[in-house]
Amino acid sequence: MVDLRVDGLVEAPRSFTPDELDALPTVEARVPGRKDRPDTVGDAFRLGDVLAQVDVNPAATHATCRSVDGEYTASIPLDDLRSQGLVMRTPDGPSPWRLVVADGRTLCWNVKGLVSVELTAGKVDDSVPANPPH
Repeated sequence: MVDLRVDGLVEAPRSFTPDELDALPTVEARVPGRKDRPDTVGDAFRLGDVLAQVDVNPAATHATCRSVDGEYTASIPLDDLRSQGLVMRTPDGPSPWRLVVADGRTLCWNVKGLVSVELTAGKVDDSVPANPPH
């Protein structure tokens, strides 16, 4: 099982084990379906609850969320992650974590196979395709 790493501009960088994440309070999350697929609905924990445990540096304004293969990254405003960021367990992929940013500005913020969240001072370049397939 894959841990979720939170680092960058935090005073206490760390990895959260699946057991630690499963112990967090949950809410319902929904990933919009694509094409002919239905929405995915399931329990999720609030990413803000995780960020509260790493003592975020006040200079942090964004977070780069990475997929397990390192090829997909999305730099998301920290305020959006704190207020709307949910992480749900999904059965597919080498990492069971799926970031869902409810009412986010783009579906590209819904990072499948999430493995790390790096806090940064300012936005960094995304590896999101210019014309994503959704």
